[in-house]
Amino acid sequence: MKQKTKIIISVLIIILALGVWAGWYYWWRLEPVRQALNIHETELARLQSDTIGGSTPEETWQMFLTALRAEDLDLASKYFVLSKQEENKEWFEKVKEKGLLDEMMQDLTVAPWQVVSPGEFLAEYEIKNAEGETTAYIIMEKNINHKWKIRSL
Repeated sequence: MKQKTKIIISVLIIILALGVWAGWYYWWRLEPVRQALNIHETELARLQSDTIGGSTPEETWQMFLTALRAEDLDLASKYFVLSKQEENKEWFEKVKEKGLLDEMMQDLTVAPWQVVSPGEFLAEYEIKNAEGETTAYIIMEKNINHKWKIRSL
């Protein structure tokens, strides 16, 4: 009987040890995957909440110019893709501090923009002055909410 008890206890210890090892291994191998999925879900939620923009590149551009003309730099920066919003807001604030906002508006509105490369999800435009010099080159992209955003200006 004592022999049988020893065998049962030994088997239970082995099962417990294997269970602890399997749990640790499972956690160690899958924790980075769980963390990556969590980051992905957080970023997806951020992208889905970004609903500011027009249904066409032209509409977004006009909304952006209206906000910039009103010196609403926070709103103007929200017409950019999420990853560029804070950077552009800071840049607009520096332009305003230097008293160059009117000059910038003139460069952006000197002439209608010309399509360089139209596309369903990415489009490029340029604005040229009377001398034919490019005063602005704009890259726009459609986000997951089907809103056009400025990627580069």
